[in-house]
Amino acid sequence: MQTISISRDFVLRDILNESHADEQRFRDEQLARLQRLKADIQRKLDTLLDRLLDATISREVYDAKSAVLEKDKQIVESSIVGHEQANRSYFEQMENFLEANKSVHRVFEAGNL
Repeated sequence: MQTISISRDFVLRDILNESHADEQRFRDEQLARLQRLKADIQRKLDTLLDRLLDATISREVYDAKSAVLEKDKQIVESSIVGHEQANRSYFEQMENFLEANKSVHRVFEAGNL
């Protein structure tokens, strides 16, 4: 009987590639959604300013609505930063995982497990 050996690195690489593709797809979708939301809010702010300049709304209305929109915009921007930080954290976790995997494999091959 002949044994079939599958390279540990090959299997691990496939798993990590798939995981990375899923993470990248999720990140791209979320960042695109947040960028659209931010652009939407900016358009509303621009329209609001145009209405103030055209004197179709009062300064009080402008200030109140502008404050709400600016707060919403800050929340979206914070979410964007959060996703970017999570992306860096994901890569750090993958690096740590790969290093731990190499260490375990070396210990196993040395018979010290």
